[in-house]
Amino acid sequence: MNVLNYMNETGTSSRDTVALFIISSPSMIRNWNLKFEVGGFDALVSKKRGIHL
Repeated sequence: MNVLNYMNETGTSSRDTVALFIISSPSMIRNWNLKFEVGGFDALVSKKRGIHL
């Protein structure tokens, strides 16, 4: 969420943002942004994997 907020507040491109936050690729940020637009903050929260009883 911090990365997306930073981009929105500063107008920084995804390419520049990956360099600042040391993220592997701009497409990761675009994916986060799409998830946020569709599902809000909850869509960005990591879901635990494994067996649920």
